Amino acid sequence: MIRKGKRLFIFLSWSIFALTAQGNILLVSKPSDLKPLLPVVNNWSLSAEPDFYDAETLFEYIDGASEAYLAYDFQGLLVAQYSREKGGEPLLTLEIYDMGRLENAFGIYSAERPQEANFINIGIEGYLEGGALYFFINRYYIKILCFLESKEADDAALLFGQEVVKRIPERGSWPTLLAFFPSQGIVPHSQKFILRNFLGFSYLNHGYQVSYKRDAVSFEAFLIQAKGAEEAEIIEKRLLEDLANVGEPVKPLNGYFHVENKYFQHIYLGRWQALIYGLMRFPAAEEKAALTWLNEMKNLLPTAAKLN
Repeated sequence: MIRKGKRLFIFLSWSIFALTAQGNILLVSKPSDLKPLLPVVNNWSLSAEPDFYDAETLFEYIDGASEAYLAYDFQGLLVAQYSREKGGEPLLTLEIYDMGRLENAFGIYSAERPQEANFINIGIEGYLEGGALYFFINRYYIKILCFLESKEADDAALLFGQEVVKRIPERGSWPTLLAFFPSQGIVPHSQKFILRNFLGFSYLNHGYQVSYKRDAVSFEAFLIQAKGAEEAEIIEKRLLEDLANVGEPVKPLNGYFHVENKYFQHIYLGRWQALIYGLMRFPAAEEKAALTWLNEMKNLLPTAAKLN
């Protein structure tokens, strides 16, 4: 349990830093913003007035997990309980998390999503398991939990999810920078977005991470978006220094950098304008394969730089 003073500190901290990479202020969500998304479904009715939680009160609903949401600039949560009879026992819970931006909604969704699940076509991506439906769409992360039996629960959760989708004018799409990871060998559903403290470094923000398996070689790739080329250069230099502090000296390698590190094993790093990219946990004997992947991404990134 987090003490009240610490909760207030967390709330104020995230209120101050609720900014996008480009510096745009995120608008804090209100109940009136989310209530229009509540579906009206035949033979179902609200069993009580929906509950709303903001950054200061989120811990009351998900104590112990609220910090993960706050780390993605959480803006507001509306929780609605539905029953088959007016005022009856709740049989379905709908949670609508407003994360402020599509990237943040994807980020918290990807942090909780398993790699293996019953993925279905809803929102941008979603999965349905045992009457529990999870998906993200635009700036929203949606969770629906139905407490009926088996298939009936799945059907009800899916119906509610589809009705929520109808009430969101713009669906959105996958975060743009994910398209610039080479497609060959991507482990399905391994893509992630980390808004802050990427790789455990406080100065690394807006990082994307994808798992790969190519010809029995498993590794992870990443892409970090800085505010500009000058900042990216500063970040790259600092990152190389920090990696070398707990590993071997940095080695230049055909226009890239290679560091053998205690935590990330073999890590390779490159930079293009405001974008820093690389590989980690790469096998020691696969340097040629690492260079092949780095060159593939380098060829894709000029387009990415123009779009961001």
